[in-house]
Amino acid sequence: MQEWSPYRDTPERDSPNNLVLIQDIIDTASHDHDTAFAVGYYRAHTLSPFLQYLDCDLKTTKGLYSEGTFAPGICLSHAMSGRWNSWLGGQAVEMQAGDDVLVYGSGSDLPFTESQPDNARIKMSALYVGAEFFESAASVSDMPAELSGLLRDGKLSVLQLSNAGALRSILQRMHNNPYSGYLARLHMGSLGLAAVVELASCLGGTKQTNAVPGRRRDLAHEAKLYLDAHVADLPAMATIAANLGTNESSLRRAFKQSFGISMTEYVRDRLLEEARHLVREGRLHIAEIAYRSGFSDPANFTAAYRRHFGHPPSAERLRR
Repeated sequence: MQEWSPYRDTPERDSPNNLVLIQDIIDTASHDHDTAFAVGYYRAHTLSPFLQYLDCDLKTTKGLYSEGTFAPGICLSHAMSGRWNSWLGGQAVEMQAGDDVLVYGSGSDLPFTESQPDNARIKMSALYVGAEFFESAASVSDMPAELSGLLRDGKLSVLQLSNAGALRSILQRMHNNPYSGYLARLHMGSLGLAAVVELASCLGGTKQTNAVPGRRRDLAHEAKLYLDAHVADLPAMATIAANLGTNESSLRRAFKQSFGISMTEYVRDRLLEEARHLVREGRLHIAEIAYRSGFSDPANFTAAYRRHFGHPPSAERLRR
């Protein structure tokens, strides 16, 4: 465990059926060191000083009772399925599946207890921000009052953010990180910082120039998640809009205002990024990659690739 975080960093595990011990997650003496309490996976990685990402997909195989210490900081989490109950400073904190983002924090050490029954399930994505993060990022006097209010000494603050679609989207994107190695670390670090800024925005602690209204911004992030999940086989834009409970023109306008790029341009760029992976793998002919990427003419694909990356796809293979 790091002194600024109650959670242990762990190596990433690919198997969905790992045995997980409580000491894999937190530093605590109040448990049986020799017995696993769950199956699934748990991951925690420090992204930058005092900023840590965590996610898990767990099912308890026995009842769990464990005690530890919550270090000063703020935790924001989104449960995609299941539920998990904890007690911090004697106060119940319940995480359960839904659209809400759970946020809690304290400016001082607090005792916490994990007590879960057998067969409890939780799949979640979370970000822990140590109190020192805010001191290192800016002077305390510059910190929005809405954030500093979550770091009160001796007291736990708990919020259920129901209108936080953009923040939920960031946590889901972190959970579904498509990259590996250096790009994965860069991607996660940037999203971690974006989550802190979005949290301040959700709490009303940021002043934005030409800000996109909250509902429209949330809609844009929902659309981005949808496009990322279905980029290889997208339905018509009108169908996407209907699935998101709006009309096509409103959706396109919200997306453009939020990200500075049209939905069509975003999809094209995503397809080109996916194509680049295939080009670098070297298993498929350029023409086949072009067709898979939605281009009917390989020459058009090559021209689009050159405009986006500054060189033709053939140059990627010459560099290998």
